[in-house]
Amino acid sequence: MDDQEKIEKYQDIYKEAWDRQNKIDRKENPLARGPSPMTRRALDNAKRGTSTRIRTDQVPSTTLENISPEDRPLSKSATLINNMMLTTDMTLQEMSEELRTSRHSVSYIKKRYGLPRT
Repeated sequence: MDDQEKIEKYQDIYKEAWDRQNKIDRKENPLARGPSPMTRRALDNAKRGTSTRIRTDQVPSTTLENISPEDRPLSKSATLINNMMLTTDMTLQEMSEELRTSRHSVSYIKKRYGLPRT
């Protein structure tokens, strides 16, 4: 009996034993199941409720779309822009150069947070 005949003879038996052992391993060890089809970022989005496809929790998410601009908590960049607007007479272009960002992003932050606030 040459090597090729041995391989063909035991190939099916080996595959069945391999499949049985994999089933046992997957039941006992969750890490043996392989990687999750969802990425870490997709899981985080699903938990926060920002994913449109999957929701893992049943608690409705609070969206900032329903909050008026004056009631939104200020982010770091919004706080900086607000302070610039209150203390100096800088234009949007000058503020964007100072913050090393685009004029459009400064305009967006100003609109989103209802700046300037006192």
